[in-house]
Amino acid sequence: MALLAVLLVVVALAGAAAVVLARRRRALDAATVARELAAAAERLAAGKAAQARRRYARLASRLADAPQELAPQRGLALLGQAEATIPTGDRQATFDLHREAYPLLADPARQLPRWSLRGLAEERMRAPEGDLGPVLSFLRATAAGAGPPSGHRPDPSGG
Repeated sequence: MALLAVLLVVVALAGAAAVVLARRRRALDAATVARELAAAAERLAAGKAAQARRRYARLASRLADAPQELAPQRGLALLGQAEATIPTGDRQATFDLHREAYPLLADPARQLPRWSLRGLAEERMRAPEGDLGPVLSFLRATAAGAGPPSGHRPDPSGG
C-alpha cells in the first residue's frame, strides 16, 4: 500500500513537471510578447523597477532563440530592461543593454536616449572597422532633436 502511495506521488510530480516544462517551452508569438512587454511596462510605471527588470530580462532571454521576425520585440525587451536598470544607478549596465538592443530596434535614433547613442557612436569611431550605423543614428538624433528623455519607457506596442 505504501509503495502504491509513493508511486502515485511520483507520477503526480512527474506530470506537474511536464506541465511546467511544456508551458515554459511554449512557442512565442507576437501577441504573447506584446502582452508580456505591456505587463513589464506596467511594473516599471508602478515603480517596481526590480520586478520589471526581471520580467524584461526573462522575456529577452526567451526571445533570443525565437524566430527572426520577433527580433524587434527582443530589442524592445532589452530597451525596457535598460530603462528598468536606470534606478539602480548602474549606467554601464544600462549602456550595455542599449548596445545589445541597438541592432534590433526599428529606429534607434528615436528609441535610445541621446547619451547612449553618443556612447555607441564614440565606440564605433574608435574601432578600426565596423558598422557606422551608431554614428549615423547619433547624427540623425542630434539633427532632428529626436531621442527620448533619459527616463523614457519603451512603448510595448513597438511604436
